[in-house]
Amino acid sequence: MGFQRIWSFLSGALGARDASDELPLLYRVAILYLALPAGVWLVGWFEWWVWLPLGALCAAALWPALRGDWRLRREDVRLDSVAAVAAAGAWVGTTAAGGFFDEGNGDWFSLRTMLLDLGRHAWPVFLPETLGAYAAGDYPDPLLRFYLGWHMVPGLAAKVFGPWALNWIVPLWTWAGTAMVLLMFTRGRRGWRLAVAALIFAFFSGMDILRVIAVEGWDYVDIDVDLSGFPGIAVSPGSIEWEGLRHIFAQYSSNMTALAWTPHHFIASGICALTALRMGGNARFLAVAGVLLAAAAFWSVFVAVGMLPLMAALALRSGLRPFLTWQNLLAAPALAGLIGLYFASGATDFGGQWIWAGVGWANALIGLGRFWTSEFLALALLLLALRPAMRREPMFIAAIIALLVLPLYEYDNVNNLALRGSIPALMTICFYCAEVIVPSEGHSALRGGMFGKVGWGLACSALVVGAFTPMTQLIFALNDFGYARYEGVRNTALIDLPWRWQAQRVALDPPPALLALLSDEPRARREKGTLAASGDYDVFLERDRLVLVKRGAGGDCEFNYDGRFFLVVAPSDGSPPFRAVSNPQNVRGRLFGDTCVIRMPLPDYAISGFAVGQYQDDGSVSGWMLRDLDFAAAYSSLASGDPIARSVFDLRVRDNLLVYAKAECGAEDTRERFFLHIVPANASDLRVGRGVHGFNNADFWFKDYGLRIDESGSCVAILPLPDYEIVEVRTGQFNDDGMIWAESIDIARQ
Repeated sequence: MGFQRIWSFLSGALGARDASDELPLLYRVAILYLALPAGVWLVGWFEWWVWLPLGALCAAALWPALRGDWRLRREDVRLDSVAAVAAAGAWVGTTAAGGFFDEGNGDWFSLRTMLLDLGRHAWPVFLPETLGAYAAGDYPDPLLRFYLGWHMVPGLAAKVFGPWALNWIVPLWTWAGTAMVLLMFTRGRRGWRLAVAALIFAFFSGMDILRVIAVEGWDYVDIDVDLSGFPGIAVSPGSIEWEGLRHIFAQYSSNMTALAWTPHHFIASGICALTALRMGGNARFLAVAGVLLAAAAFWSVFVAVGMLPLMAALALRSGLRPFLTWQNLLAAPALAGLIGLYFASGATDFGGQWIWAGVGWANALIGLGRFWTSEFLALALLLLALRPAMRREPMFIAAIIALLVLPLYEYDNVNNLALRGSIPALMTICFYCAEVIVPSEGHSALRGGMFGKVGWGLACSALVVGAFTPMTQLIFALNDFGYARYEGVRNTALIDLPWRWQAQRVALDPPPALLALLSDEPRARREKGTLAASGDYDVFLERDRLVLVKRGAGGDCEFNYDGRFFLVVAPSDGSPPFRAVSNPQNVRGRLFGDTCVIRMPLPDYAISGFAVGQYQDDGSVSGWMLRDLDFAAAYSSLASGDPIARSVFDLRVRDNLLVYAKAECGAEDTRERFFLHIVPANASDLRVGRGVHGFNNADFWFKDYGLRIDESGSCVAILPLPDYEIVEVRTGQFNDDGMIWAESIDIARQ
């Protein structure tokens, strides 16, 4: 009898309810998908006395929502649903997550690197760091600190099986999340209605193109239907959401863009927003809504912030009582508190300001008016006119208010508060668009008569115009084909990326409160390398890097944001006799107190000497620090002998290097952009999308590949040539007025 009472008490505490209140299987799987990474993180990163009670608490909290029949019923496996899952896979396949396209997607430099770091290092991940050891006292390795919800499961696979596992787990994990979001969105529809709803979801976007035309004019738009190019604006096809803003700095991404660049934000937004929209009246969901919001914060803090207005609207509609459960009042704050401590550790102040601070009230209001109208407001007003009942939908109204408010405050260098925090609200607007265009079961009819037909047509037209933005992103990705296997990525770690990528992703000095909770893995403290050269900086030589140290620098520490530092190395094998290493993006620096410390990676071949220095504003070089290398003689040897072509610059080919040399080199000679078109012997060596042009483009700026080498003003630029067989090289310089000089070189090199 006592056992039955205990069981009855536990059943009630764990939220046992009627089977009629059971969440559909799709939503239970989605909840598990969203919460699983936080569980992996707890077990892998924290001491047992932290993860065991907190993990048990969260598991017990989620149990009521997860209870039910987990068998997949035959009636749920319909042909159109299977097609939707396949479509989600095809969609993911066009993104960098799929592994085949979007090679130039900048955000994936850090995403791929964090996945590799999770697989390569012990958990918790303390990144191998050396810079702090050169400042006064030693310095512990920095902690990987990021919203890792999307990363943890692939990272676990990479840790167990090796980096090669990322080639299949990243696409599968992303596909699973995207498929669940798409199935939630299209729920309640069949056949052609499901297909139309899926298209609305995949191609939903604000009408950015109208704003660009209104602000920049028709001439600014360059529509190219040739698939060897891409439709889009003249500046960059992947950034149309940033164009035509003027006075404000904000972006509301299309669904296509959000998934392609940041799947962690997109998937977490979809699961949270669509579960709230579909299951907002379900007591089991409301009982654990706070726990899910905390789990979502581990995927994206900005998404959790963006969900707050929608959850407030849900509370307004359902009342507070369903939310007042022990799960939301105990488990949710416990999990959110630990996640918050982790995120706040060693946080960098990225700054922020009200949107009118720099441009004034008038300009801000003009810019905001254009932005609001083109992105969502015109479409939202149309939906309200077509279905007046939506005026009583708190979540729809909350989404509109959130989208009006989010761009008012600019946070960090890309305004992530608006960029990522807007995705849940945009998902809500997108959801109601589909309900108007192709209503699901149980939704009220549209306004009738001619007004309803015209309004329906206008809403469809707005979606079609908005689809220009995701089409631009899609074709841009398809023209950027590049399959890179994770195990083939060498010498890449988060700590090696520029500081602008590291700033949000590492905690330089985690507080003792967090360190006491983390698993007691070795936390290395690095030793200094050997002193190799001295000058404006002391240069220390390590196994695969140089470390430059300038004490007493204070704020006078030039990092690599403007490419000021350069490194030239000579290989020890003497063949080729000289190589230039010019990749300023890999140079990174930090200021430790009054000591400036800069890290410069060395190539993976043995070297006999090096030269390090700094560019001045006029293109000259100062701060020489040399070791076993006659820098001027090495450069002069490259510029000796008869040139293969003479023009403003003399051109020579040395092994795999194309050398540009000029004896008396003025600032005007190096100011303009160089073009370099390389014609391969075999068409198969042309990059995707270049077939119509017949050459590969390698345009460059002198500051990235050239140096002035002596006081007489001589200058040399060195470009590495590709390994494939070349038949011709076309090069020269141009500016806004046209071609300055051009040469065509028949080199017939194998």
